[in-house]
Amino acid sequence: MSVLAQLTAFLDAQQVGYEIHSSAYPVATQPAKAVMVRAGAECLLAITARSSEVSLDRLAKITGNRRLRFATRFEVAALFPGCSQGSLPPFGNLYDLPVWIDTSFAPDGDIAFQVGTPEHTVLMRYADFARLAQPRIASFSFHMDPRSPEDA
Repeated sequence: MSVLAQLTAFLDAQQVGYEIHSSAYPVATQPAKAVMVRAGAECLLAITARSSEVSLDRLAKITGNRRLRFATRFEVAALFPGCSQGSLPPFGNLYDLPVWIDTSFAPDGDIAFQVGTPEHTVLMRYADFARLAQPRIASFSFHMDPRSPEDA
């Protein structure tokens, strides 16, 4: 079963509304991306805006784990078989991974994310996502706009 099929089965079982879009992100949504981070022998998912990057230094201070690094593509593939780079499902709880989400998302808005492949985008209410994924909320990303300096 594909990652998208697994996720939609989970959302359907939870009776949560969502939409699946092909390719492009829906207008007026803040696209999210999930990044797998190694914390020693453990892993976690860090969710941030697609236009931002995860600051490992900030995340290390927040989590209290100084041994953070980005997972390699082989480590990602072992835990998320069938997912292409950049299309990890943000529901780490389905994989026994803690989920951290950046404060940049509006709690009363929507969240959109790719699942499994770049061809499929799921759109749902942020409140539903937060209820199901149980993420910890913190500020750990920086904007990638090349015209502005990175946050220190």
